[in-house]
Formats: sequence, C-alpha cells, structure tokens
Amino acid sequence: MEKIAGLFFDVDQTLYDGSIHRIPESAIKGINLARKKGIKVFIATGRPYCNLLSSPLFGEIQWDGFLCSNGATFYDGNGKLLHSIAMSKEQVDGLFAFANKYHAALSLQSPDDMFSVIKYETYMEDAFGFFTNPVPHFHPYNNEEINMAMIFQKDDFDYTSVNEIAGLEGVKGKSNYADVIMKGVSKGSGLSVMKELFHLGGKLMAFGDADNDIEMIRMADIGVAMGNATELIKKNADYITSSILEDGIYNALACFDLI
Repeated sequence: MEKIAGLFFDVDQTLYDGSIHRIPESAIKGINLARKKGIKVFIATGRPYCNLLSSPLFGEIQWDGFLCSNGATFYDGNGKLLHSIAMSKEQVDGLFAFANKYHAALSLQSPDDMFSVIKYETYMEDAFGFFTNPVPHFHPYNNEEINMAMIFQKDDFDYTSVNEIAGLEGVKGKSNYADVIMKGVSKGSGLSVMKELFHLGGKLMAFGDADNDIEMIRMADIGVAMGNATELIKKNADYITSSILEDGIYNALACFDLI
C-alpha cells in the first residue's frame, strides 16, 4: 500500500470528548507515534482556528496544520493563515434574512473570530451545551470576511431550508444546529487544498463522526468512522473503529500499521 502521508482528525467526538474535556490518552499516544514515523498530522474541523486556541488540543501533540471552518480556512502548524474562502455579502445578508424569517439564532465565523449575531430563545445554549462548549460572544457584524456560519433552532427544524440562500447549504449537526457552508466547500474539498499546501505525496487518512465529515470521509484514501459516528458516516467509511472513549483512534492507527 502507498505510504500514508497525512492524518486528518475531526475535533468534537472524534479527537476531543467534552465529557472528559480532553483528548483521550490513547489517541495522544497513537498520534505522536504516527508522527514519529514521519506522518503529518492535521486537525480538520468546523470550528474556526481562534476557537481551537481556547481548547485543550495543544501541548501534547505538535500539529502540522489546521483545516478549519469546514474547509474554508487553512493554517500552518504555527497558526499562520495560508488560504481563505469567503462568503459573498449577498450570502451573509441572506443568512440574516433567513434567521429572522425562521426565528433562528445565528453565529458567524471569520478567519480570526467566532461570534453570535442573533441570539433567539435558548437554541444556541442548547447546541453548545451538547458539546460542553461556551456560547460564542456577541459581536455585531461589521462587514468582516465570513467563512462559515451556524444556524440554531429546534432539533426537528428542517435545516435543509438553509439551501434557500443561493450558494449555501446547511449540514445538520448532532444537536439542534446546522453548519452553513458554501456549496462546493467542505472538509472534503479542503483535503485537496491541504495536500497541495503541505506537499503531501502519499495517501490521506481521515477520521470523523458527524455528517459534516461525510465529504472528507469520502475524499480520503482511507475514511475512518468512529464507533460513535452517525450511520451516514459509517455507511461511507472504509473502516469503522471503536468509539472515542474506547481507544478508537489508537485502534485504527494500529490496525493499519501506522504505529
């Protein structure tokens, strides 16, 4: 088999578990062993880079780079922005109109911030509470470059209705929210960008658990679904490992002789 050049890890419920507020020890061990073999390791997340800085993802692993905002922003291992894809002003205006029409809460992501612009009911608190993460601070939109958004409503809300906004689509999360991404921009398309930016000459392996990981799982040479992944991810994965708290990452790396 062609050598694995890069490993890509989703954050929430794949790499990081909110119930223990850390990366499992077995995952830290496995990732560091793979890196010692010359394999580059990356985070691939819907979060913006600034949000990662306040999480316990640093210190025990030296990351080679970051694919953030579901494939819209890209950073090197030191946090330097390498590439960014932004929504149009019309699309951002469409998000505000949509949120007001459907009484939904709304947060926006720029290359250096994640902020709430419309807080409605307790939808945002419920969604971030699901992952034991804090609600983004409130900040009025001042024509910043926007790379991704999140819409919050009731869990049974039809989040596909976000597709009413030209060029945008909603990807339902595991709680009462949807990531709003630009059509054609995803973690999957982000893999191609990362491969070029970091000159990755071999195969790529990606780990995920939620539906916003689907394109990445399909695009990777080896797509790994966590044992706690959605059924959609499992159906599209090349390999299903154990859950995050049952040494899922370590077990998959060992299975493919990467450690």
